[in-house]
Amino acid sequence: MMSNVLFVGFKDCEYSRAAHSFLEVCGFDITCFWASRRRKTIIPDEILKWSGDCIFHLKSYCILPENLLKSAKYGAINFHPSPPKYPGSGGLNWAIYNGDKEVGVTVHLMNEKVDNGPIMSFYRVPIYNHDNIKTILPRVHSKQLEAFYDTVGCIYECGFEIIQD
Repeated sequence: MMSNVLFVGFKDCEYSRAAHSFLEVCGFDITCFWASRRRKTIIPDEILKWSGDCIFHLKSYCILPENLLKSAKYGAINFHPSPPKYPGSGGLNWAIYNGDKEVGVTVHLMNEKVDNGPIMSFYRVPIYNHDNIKTILPRVHSKQLEAFYDTVGCIYECGFEIIQD
């Protein structure tokens, strides 16, 4: 498979590096956008002009513009580290604050609104009695990588058509 994909992640993140390596193992032709951990990072022109088969957005604080999302033939997939009821950033904090019993990773297609597109799957992570953001975050990040492996593995095995409605 030599499908052209755009991968968005943090370069200094072990989960992003592992996800990138998995894309290599699967044989994808990868363009990387290693995002800064700063909010409102400027997306480089070469990324904004990208076009190909699919975008995999694992980790960044960037809001990808609609024209970039539309440049992906089969869509853009986000691995949001929070349940659907908490779009945007801070969802894990809100879940703990509100006394929720679980958080997780929402895998969804991206559209012009933040964390709003059709949900493909949800991976659950329980919140235990004495959890806080420091104790739950590693479990959510591990689940995020699991969701990435599952989703990309399924696309590798079955083709991009599985993400089309």
